Amino acid sequence: MTTAVGSMPLAAFDLETTGVDPANDRIVSAHLARIVINEHGTADMSGRNWILNPDMEIPVSASKVHGITTEHAREHGQDYSAGYAEIRSALDKAWADGFIVVVFNAPFDLTMMHAQGVRLGHAELAPGAVFDPLVIDKAMDQFRSGKRTLTTQCQHYGVKLDNAHEAKADAVAAARLAWKMLRGYDFTTATVEQIMECQTRWYAEQQENFARYLRKTARSITEPDEDGRSVDEQKANLLARADGITVDWPIRLSLGQRSAA
Repeated sequence: MTTAVGSMPLAAFDLETTGVDPANDRIVSAHLARIVINEHGTADMSGRNWILNPDMEIPVSASKVHGITTEHAREHGQDYSAGYAEIRSALDKAWADGFIVVVFNAPFDLTMMHAQGVRLGHAELAPGAVFDPLVIDKAMDQFRSGKRTLTTQCQHYGVKLDNAHEAKADAVAAARLAWKMLRGYDFTTATVEQIMECQTRWYAEQQENFARYLRKTARSITEPDEDGRSVDEQKANLLARADGITVDWPIRLSLGQRSAA
């Protein structure tokens, strides 16, 4: 992996799911886009959408985010196992074909892919080159206030996001962010090994800092909150969140392994 990342074609990947737990939730939709610069210097984009039947109820809260209801998934979705196999094959092939795959908040999407694959009898997910705009942005612009969602990042970097929380729109917007960050932060000459090592280290530091913040906040609580939770309840909640933070990137292996049990 000594290739400079600036010379690699980009692919972009995104999942929408029934929830955030890789052990118990399921994939609802996915998109993988491939972007190649043609001989005229413009980008040619090709992609594939998937909608899967997750074989479980899609919570209303999740449907409100991505717009796919249980009824729609049952009527239009592929068989879950077959659909997963197609998504996995396309993702693995992108890496095999030399693409750097852009995944916004990679530990969510790739842990879900890893855990669901193990559950269905596939080999463990073995990622190739990954570019995570969330990790990069937090590392390169540490003191910017406000949220770091895909929507807010697109606003900050002047990137078009057509339909937030739709898999294709999110994947394409993440690719646009990556293109800007690679050049704006002068990563084009970095090797794959360098960019992967940096993201792994930066993510661990970001997670550890967040855990310290939660513990510090817990120590500062001195009275019940507006919901009536006692001081001890608030502290216990924050400390549990801090203890549950993982530092693995791009796959939260502890969660992926637990989900396969």
